[in-house]
Amino acid sequence: MKTSANFCSKSLSAATLASLMLASSTEAVVINNTTSVTVGYFQPNYPWDIDGSNGSEINVATASLAYINLRSAANSFAAVASGIKLLNLATSQILGPEAGLNYLGQFNKVLSYGVIRNAQGFTNGNAGYMGFKFDHAGTTCYGWAEIVLAHGSFSGTFTINQWAYEDSGAAIQVGSTVPEPASTAAGLGLLALGAAGLRKWRKDKAAKAA
Repeated sequence: MKTSANFCSKSLSAATLASLMLASSTEAVVINNTTSVTVGYFQPNYPWDIDGSNGSEINVATASLAYINLRSAANSFAAVASGIKLLNLATSQILGPEAGLNYLGQFNKVLSYGVIRNAQGFTNGNAGYMGFKFDHAGTTCYGWAEIVLAHGSFSGTFTINQWAYEDSGAAIQVGSTVPEPASTAAGLGLLALGAAGLRKWRKDKAAKAA
């Protein structure tokens, strides 16, 4: 009986643990859109409205009939960049206020005269991921978009396959439609199990950050 009592004092009931995990996982919501849009040379500019309110955040713009540019339209939109180039991100990348990434609000000649120019890591016709941030209802939100840059001898298209953003301002993993704070729920569960759980949680977070 004594052993049983000690065990109970060092752990949480299943119901309590479940409520902790639910509270953590519902702090944030990922808004996902799977509407595919393709913009090409000789086509009108596309006003990309990421959150479906207050107008577009970014324009996928054609210029001189042979360029495709990305230009922030409103709401402090910016995308992850390497220098002046749009950067293709790995699905392990975390986007958030502490990620330490470089952002730009405008990218000129992402595609130009049938060639991928100011976009790093993208290959012709293959899906890649751009990361972005923008102001949503007074909160800086982070998100990702799956895009395809494709070109021919004198043609080019910019396709948006899908995108998602985290609506509370918390972090989100590229390619994921699960809120990043869900990992915190698992951490709370480990924390509830005592010092060993806390050490494992810290180790896992450190490895993920690295």
